[in-house]
Formats: sequence, structure tokens, C-alpha cells
Amino acid sequence: MINVYAGKEDTVYFDATSKNCPFGVLPESEIDENVLVLENINPRWKILGDKKSEPNMFVKINARLELSQAKLETTLSYYLSLRLNKIRIENIKEEICCDDSVVLSATVDLSSFIIKTSKNNYAPITAFSLWDANIVKRKEDQLPVVLKGRFNAEIEILLAISGVEMKSQAVQIGSENLLKFNAVATSVGTETVRLTYSIFQKHRIYPSADKQLFLEFYEKYLNNRTNMFLLGENHAQKNIMR
Repeated sequence: MINVYAGKEDTVYFDATSKNCPFGVLPESEIDENVLVLENINPRWKILGDKKSEPNMFVKINARLELSQAKLETTLSYYLSLRLNKIRIENIKEEICCDDSVVLSATVDLSSFIIKTSKNNYAPITAFSLWDANIVKRKEDQLPVVLKGRFNAEIEILLAISGVEMKSQAVQIGSENLLKFNAVATSVGTETVRLTYSIFQKHRIYPSADKQLFLEFYEKYLNNRTNMFLLGENHAQKNIMR
């Protein structure tokens, strides 16, 4: 049974039968479930979200490899810098704003993200900065892993690179039942490379058996931090810098 408190500024949902959840926080088993709200005037079905979750994020970047340096100047830029690995964003402008989403445009610096050599171009397999690396040391304790929120995000990067040949490459860690990370590098025609990254986090709290799966997932993710996608061999240096 889920209870509801309708205040002047906000409506709070809570489960009075849960012993471990404070007021305003629902148990993990009840988040994202369809519930029937019994009101005399407006009875309705509603999916209850997790207010502690971070906003879902979809970042799409169109870029050339000769991007200039950029500084993080706004609060949103700072937040993105915490979550995006070596991708710097500035000059954020609001384009479209809806009730539950906002579309922004910005200037992006990929000079630390894309690695260029005289022969090859590389992109990291991991694009997100997730949690404290010390979490993986907690394999022996009996306490659950409790995270600040749920983080779900997608990134798509389109790089204009001519004269480069490459094969599709993909890395997947975890599963949709708990945690899942995907990274894919593919060519689009002969002039563009597409990099896509996604992270799906189902829960905020990982107890017992789920905790071990979480730790295994994150250890594999951390082990991939130094691994790279090979974006193809440069047949001519002049074809890269345009």
C-alpha cells in the first residue's frame, strides 16, 4: 500500500509499511511501477519515479578532430564534467524546454577525449565517470552498496574523419536486469565515425547477491578505462586535419 501526502508545493509518495525507507522515499521494488491513485475527483494510473535519481541524459555531439580548448563555466557544464570522461562542454544554450525534458546546444572540446598519433586515431572505450573506485574493495563486507541516485545516460559522437578505414567494434558489460554498459564504434560511409555509449542503472541500492554482481560489473568497467577503440589507420595526415 502506497500512501500519498499532497502538500502545497509538492506531492509526496511513501510506503508506511516499509521499515527501512524514510518519509518520501519508496522501496526499490515500488519504483517505476504502475500504481492506481485513488482520488474521488481524479482516480488515475501513475508510474512512480525515483526522486533521488539523476536526470536521464542524452548527449549528441557532431565534431571535427581539431576542436579548440573550452572552459566549464556553468553549473550544468560542471555537472556534465563530473559524469563525462574527458569531454569538456561550455556555452550551453537552451533550445527546447518541456515539462520533463530540455534540449540544449553547446560547444564541446574533445581534444582530451580523442587521441591522435601520426598513424592512428583512438577513442576511449569508457566515456562515463561513474562511482568511487574504492567500492570494488567491498567484496567481503555484508553491507549493501547504496548509491546517491540512479544514473542513465546515452552519448552519440559523430566525428568527421576522411581517408580512414575501420571495422565496427563493440564492448558490453553487465545485463539489462541490473546494470548495463554499451560502447560501439562504427563507420558511417567513408567520411564519418560514430561513437555511441550508454549506461543503464536499474537500482540505487544493491544488497546481497545483487551487490556482488554490481561489484563485478564495476570492476570490469574500471579495467576498461585504459582500453581504446582504434578508429582506423591514417592513410594521409592531411586527411585528418581539415
